[in-house]
Parts: sequence; structure tokens; C-alpha cells
Amino acid sequence: MRGPTHVAAGAAFALIAHNYVGIGDGTIHIY
Repeated sequence: MRGPTHVAAGAAFALIAHNYVGIGDGTIHIY
């Protein structure tokens, strides 16, 4: 099931994960 949708989902997940990364405390937290 790889294709444009799969790629878009991966990009969206990366963006969401980046938004939830704890920045400023010296560590990386992905909630």
C-alpha cells in the first residue's frame, strides 16, 4: 500500500511528531 497516500501519511506523522518534540529542556520527548 505504498504510494502518494502512504508518503503523505509519513510526512504528516513526521510533522506531528516534530510538533510534539520537547524543545528547550535538553531532551527529546515525543508524546
